[in-house]
Amino acid sequence: MGAGVVKPVNTRWLRALAALALLVLASPVFYFLQIWPEQKSDHQAVVFNIAQGASLTQVADELTALGLTDSPVLFRLYASLSGSDRELRAGTYEVPSRQNARELLALFSSGKVQQHAIRLPEGMNLRVVSSLLAEQAVLEHRSTGWQHLQDELDLELPFAEGAFFPDTYFVSAGASDLSVLQRAHKAMLAQLRSAWNARADNLAVQTPAQALILASIIEKESDAPQDRRQISQVFHLRLKKNMKLQTDPTVIYALGEAFDGDIRPIITTSITTLIVITFYPGFAIPSRIIPPYSIAEVPIILSHILNLPTA
Repeated sequence: MGAGVVKPVNTRWLRALAALALLVLASPVFYFLQIWPEQKSDHQAVVFNIAQGASLTQVADELTALGLTDSPVLFRLYASLSGSDRELRAGTYEVPSRQNARELLALFSSGKVQQHAIRLPEGMNLRVVSSLLAEQAVLEHRSTGWQHLQDELDLELPFAEGAFFPDTYFVSAGASDLSVLQRAHKAMLAQLRSAWNARADNLAVQTPAQALILASIIEKESDAPQDRRQISQVFHLRLKKNMKLQTDPTVIYALGEAFDGDIRPIITTSITTLIVITFYPGFAIPSRIIPPYSIAEVPIILSHILNLPTA
């Protein structure tokens, strides 16, 4: 007998079965990568915080608890496969209503965290400003006290009092009090350098720091803006002649809490000595700011001191 004939395998059916199997396997993957991330969650706008050092599992569980996602497992898998898990940034986020997983991960990777306004008011001395910062719950408190700010911040001015520009600074939760003061110090330096770079020649003040000190004294010497240029001229003449300034604000500052509104009687030798040592070294300009002063007035007063035209 002849050998049996082997019938050829119907490859068409094999290809159909393979395609069907591939479709069955690919459908969940397609749903997971393309459909599920676009599905909106029925939630209201909320504020969501990602703590510093929080794991992806913690974030996914908290999102599920708030109803921002329906599956912590799928959220973790999608974040890992898309690479978003490596981009998450700590902070407090304002999450709009009805966000999907893709939108949530984009928000948490953007770093667009909720901003908090921190106000450094004008007319406050450094002790008061430090107390105000200490009351801000959104800040991390790293400063060991207003007396140590000179060393903690490595200030470019030789004094801490008056070295910070009063303004509103926006920060994210967890920012440090020192970071706020560092920004305020840089803002003050920018203001001071702008005026100093346009100064006239032959001034009695030798440094930007001295100009700022003298501006603070003049601001406290008179409430009348029209008098301040004349006061500046008087002080310049005294400084050029190596005379004492003999101005009330320096005495009041030296007296501190002992000042009762009347500086005429200097009641103790110790206070008199303090005034001489602190404010009249070598009959020159005082060595520090006379607080509090109004930052709105300082650029104008600097223009008087540095012989600049006022705007």
